[in-house]
Amino acid sequence: MDKILEALASPIRIEMLKQLSKHDMNYTELIRSVGMNPQKDAGKFSYHLKKLLSSELIKINEKTKLYELSHSGRTMLEVIEQAKKMLAGSDLLIVRRSECSIEAFDKNKIVNALVKEAGMPAKLAHKVASSVEEKLLDLKIEYLSAPLIRELVNSVLIDQGLEKYRHKLTRVGMPIYDVTQTIKSASKQGGTNAVMRTAANAVLKEYMLLNVLPRNVADAYLSGLIDICFLESGVVSVYGKAYDAGILNKAEDLNVYGALVANLMEDVFVVEKEFLLYNLSDVISNKKSLKQFASALMKISSTSTFEGHRFVINVADNLEHAEDLMDVFDEHQKNNIFIVVNKDLFEKNPSHYISKEDSKLIFTTGSKSEILTSNGYKVSIKNPENTESFLCGVAAMNVARLALQSVGNEEEFMESVRRTMQLIITAFIKKMGLTNMLHGNTNIKHHFIVSPCGLFEAIKCLTGEHPTSGSSDILLNVLREMVKLALKGSKKDFQIGVANVCPPQSSKRMTKSDVDRFGFKTVSGLSFYPVTSNFTYSTTIVPYDIKMPQEYRLQLEAKVAKVLNGGYMVMLSKPSKDKEVQEFVDLAKKYLEAGCDSLKFI
Repeated sequence: MDKILEALASPIRIEMLKQLSKHDMNYTELIRSVGMNPQKDAGKFSYHLKKLLSSELIKINEKTKLYELSHSGRTMLEVIEQAKKMLAGSDLLIVRRSECSIEAFDKNKIVNALVKEAGMPAKLAHKVASSVEEKLLDLKIEYLSAPLIRELVNSVLIDQGLEKYRHKLTRVGMPIYDVTQTIKSASKQGGTNAVMRTAANAVLKEYMLLNVLPRNVADAYLSGLIDICFLESGVVSVYGKAYDAGILNKAEDLNVYGALVANLMEDVFVVEKEFLLYNLSDVISNKKSLKQFASALMKISSTSTFEGHRFVINVADNLEHAEDLMDVFDEHQKNNIFIVVNKDLFEKNPSHYISKEDSKLIFTTGSKSEILTSNGYKVSIKNPENTESFLCGVAAMNVARLALQSVGNEEEFMESVRRTMQLIITAFIKKMGLTNMLHGNTNIKHHFIVSPCGLFEAIKCLTGEHPTSGSSDILLNVLREMVKLALKGSKKDFQIGVANVCPPQSSKRMTKSDVDRFGFKTVSGLSFYPVTSNFTYSTTIVPYDIKMPQEYRLQLEAKVAKVLNGGYMVMLSKPSKDKEVQEFVDLAKKYLEAGCDSLKFI
């Protein structure tokens, strides 16, 4: 015992024990860990080393030949720590916890957190916790909080090469500066609701990127290679949901408003963008119930609760009363209400619909088993009983980026399309798991949509010119490959479609990312528009406003429409002169006959 006490009489020797408690070391590592120079301090260090060896506080591992703590050495370190705590008395570290409480520092809580949250072995967790405690005591921090301790734990984990555990301990949230700016701008964005939503979205987005999506998928998103619409709310919501409006037929005393509110309010935080209504035949066949329905929907769509949402009324299966519905909504045009009708209505009276100012009408050739979103995405409603149809997610692939990276190598470009498509499918699978968990694994048919962004620009990057009907092979090959992988990744209740329309916010984000990466001159050189500082990649496969002979354009769009499985919406600019109306009507009919799923006038 005398030898042990003598060995512990030197601060240097205690420090040597502390360093060896972290991990075994060779001679050079140990001398440097206590701040000594191997050349200048070799004699002094050897003296201290012999003292520790003779007291059997440390030993040499027979296999590794490294110095390590003995059982006695580890025990004595624990005794020293306990003595320090007892002597500290009123100088105990006080922690302000995130649960709004104050308590004395307890390193065992760090151990428990490392084991529970990071899955770290208990022995290693004790070593890390001891290192953290030692740093805290040395730093003499006046205001110690739980977040600060977590930061220090993460720092120690990085120092000790334990990054995989550090990743699992990442805390999601907003910096104080961002919260301050959000509160300041709340009055401009919608008051307290904007603050709550922004804060919640910031946390949920970090959670998705750090804990839900695999790292390669998260990196693809952050780099602008892919975009996932409303990623920030992907934990708790879906892009759209189909609603069988047959339930409105059972509304007592024709209280359609109450029935509609009851159904939509239940999902106001579940549906991020689009409420897709169908099976409205009985409702719109009665003029009284039709007016009640229209009035109810317009009232609901005007409330702040549903701000940012779209309502899509699918009545393509009802030629007889669809016109009555459109006439009612014509009286009160709403930017967030879309009506999907059968193409036969257009063919019946084309001039009438072209003259309408409202661009919220969508003409479709679709079947009774499918409904459409406002962007022409297909959602199947041919389901078993008690099964709901969700459009769970919408993503975009930055095809222009892939072309820029492949530097004209078509084979490499196609391979990168395949890899990126697999990343998107992986993200969709993760999202399906979240949706099932949120809804208790009930009967859900999950639909997902992916669209190429900047495909025309990508072809120019590869070939030097934008595609025409006669030079569309690469463009069609990209789409065929995307559809092939989408179908391969799909299952009975998990359907992936490739569609024409890429969300504008996705294009904007991806273009900005590429300008930052490749430079404005390189990226803008791919554009077919007059270049401005705020240009973006094309949001449809064949840009609706590109200057191209109409015959070539029609042929190209017909080819593309036959390939896609998720919906092909054509957007046609209305004629500016009366004499062009008949020519426009003939063109619209040709598009519908060529295989395009839907048509919208803009």
